Amino acid sequence: MINTRFPRAFLLAMLLTCACVPAVLAQSAPRWFVDFEAGSVFPGYCDVRIPGDTGTLFSLTDDFSTSSSLFVRIRAGFRFRPRHTVMVLFAPLALLNYVLVGATVYF
Repeated sequence: MINTRFPRAFLLAMLLTCACVPAVLAQSAPRWFVDFEAGSVFPGYCDVRIPGDTGTLFSLTDDFSTSSSLFVRIRAGFRFRPRHTVMVLFAPLALLNYVLVGATVYF
């Protein structure tokens, strides 16, 4: 299931990136920087047992059939000395699934 708030966050991230990149590229020694990354996330091997020795073993991919989703990650920062940088990271990620389990699950 794709989060319905994701397209707005993605568009905002793209807009901010497009607005900031020309200013960053115009400087000869960039002090401000913005990194943008987007793609798709696929749930893989997700077998879980809580607690590890006595709990019920179940699979988040096979038993719950979690679908893939989109992700976005934006990192912005300011380099004020060659070895000193302040950064902010925005990386929302959610894989949602609602299922009623037909068996007893022990935690």
